[in-house]
Amino acid sequence: MALKSLLFVSLLTLISLFADTSSTDAEFRGEAKAKITFLEKQNNELKIKLDSLEDKQKSVEEYQNIIDRQDKRIEDVNTKMSVAGAIVSFLAIIIGIGGVVFPIVLFRQNMKIQEQAKNDIELWKEKTKKEFDEELEKFKKHANAKTEEITKDAENAHQLLEIIENSHDVSQLNNNISSEEQELASNESQKLATKAKKTSSWKDYITSAKLSFFAKNYGDALRSINEALHELSKIVKDENTEEFVKEQLAQALFLKGITFGEMNKNEEEIKVYEELLHTFKETKNETIREQMARALFNKGFSLGQMNQNEEATKAYDELLHTFRETTNEAIKELIAKAFFNKGFSLGQMNQNEEEIKVYDELLHTFIETTNEAIKELIAKVLGNKGFRLGQMNQNEEAIKAYDELLRSFKETNNDAIKELMAKVQVNKGFILGQMNKSEEAIKVYDELLHTFKETTNEAIKEQMANALLNIFEYLLINNKEWSDENMRLFKEYTKNNQQLLLQFEMLQIVKNVLQKEQTYRREQLKQEFSDTNVGNWGWKELKTWAEKLEDAEAKKRVQQTIEAFENWNMK
Repeated sequence: MALKSLLFVSLLTLISLFADTSSTDAEFRGEAKAKITFLEKQNNELKIKLDSLEDKQKSVEEYQNIIDRQDKRIEDVNTKMSVAGAIVSFLAIIIGIGGVVFPIVLFRQNMKIQEQAKNDIELWKEKTKKEFDEELEKFKKHANAKTEEITKDAENAHQLLEIIENSHDVSQLNNNISSEEQELASNESQKLATKAKKTSSWKDYITSAKLSFFAKNYGDALRSINEALHELSKIVKDENTEEFVKEQLAQALFLKGITFGEMNKNEEEIKVYEELLHTFKETKNETIREQMARALFNKGFSLGQMNQNEEATKAYDELLHTFRETTNEAIKELIAKAFFNKGFSLGQMNQNEEEIKVYDELLHTFIETTNEAIKELIAKVLGNKGFRLGQMNQNEEAIKAYDELLRSFKETNNDAIKELMAKVQVNKGFILGQMNKSEEAIKVYDELLHTFKETTNEAIKEQMANALLNIFEYLLINNKEWSDENMRLFKEYTKNNQQLLLQFEMLQIVKNVLQKEQTYRREQLKQEFSDTNVGNWGWKELKTWAEKLEDAEAKKRVQQTIEAFENWNMK
């Protein structure tokens, strides 16, 4: 039992030695020595016991064997303790070397990490700087663009204000304005209206009203005008009022009138014009007189829109009588317009002779004019005169009017006049056809096609297509073939003009029905042009031609076809 205890203690000692490799060599040796001493002491005690047991019956050899085995175990323990000591010593050496080497390795690794970190930081700084520079450049470009935009808006606003402030008739500026201009005018109007409320400035109210009118905010315009008139009424009291203030009052009244006009409140519009005319009936101020002339012209125009043609004619007569001797170019233009509109109103009342006289008076009054606006009106008057004379069956006089127009404006660069000239040539050719001068009519059409062969103007192309259509009809009546070139040109000029294309197809069917029935093709045409109106196309010449056809069957087919086409618009 004692031997087992000794072995157990020895094993625990060895395990503890191997378990605690972190102890120092001195501690390890001290513990081992103490255990050896303890074992030796036990061994001595056993020997004493052996001496005292000589008298007992146990064999001395057995005890000797026990002693030998114990000595052997002591020797084994010493051996193992020596190995353990060597291991501990080796571990101590490694720990000692590690104590020196590890800090070096750690230092180098730390340096390497620091170097890598430094490189990473430099790369990050470089990348960040590049990205920052790029973002900065973008910001600069954006800022410059915004600055340019703001500057441009400011310049546009300034220019718009200058134009509107200097305009006596802002309605003339209200055509074809862009959405950007409209928005700009609206914003500036609101700013001025807000400012005017604080300062009670009639000037700001008037400018705000003009801007609102320009932006088509007519309700806002009317409110600002009424505020302006209220402020002006406080200072316009007697003859000593400054002329400039009176001019502004006249302008405000006129602006109120045209604002009512844009709101389709014609009766209120006319009342305002009459107030303006009454207020300044004795004035000699040329600026105010110009506003009065505009008021008279607009009054006549609005009365015409209300189908009060007699009253409209009176308003135009008052304008012509009051300002006949004027040298003001703006008023001269109004006089020319008044002549033209008066003639038109008389035509609406079927007073054709009086209409022609008014047109002749205009032509005589402005025969030497160099004013482009008035020259354009003269061209329109000649066109209207020729058309009206044609309706009156005064064909020779109509052709003279057309020829005067074509001769007077042969070299014009005015697109509106060019369009009118093209239309006039078609009308002239048509009249010549009615006068049985078909060959002359064809020459007029050919001249039109040659004059405008390079045109890109769609309105003129339409007139050229009309000319070709009339040529096709003439060729059909005279039993002549249509040229492929003319057919190609017609299709090029018409393109998406469904009405002209329909008329062309109708002529083709009339041509083909001479040979055989075209009922199926007529039904196809109804499907192809189901939503197209044939227009105001006369069938007189074709009906006259059909009557003279000698082939009875062909004649019947043609007449039935023409009758069906005459009733096309009633399908």
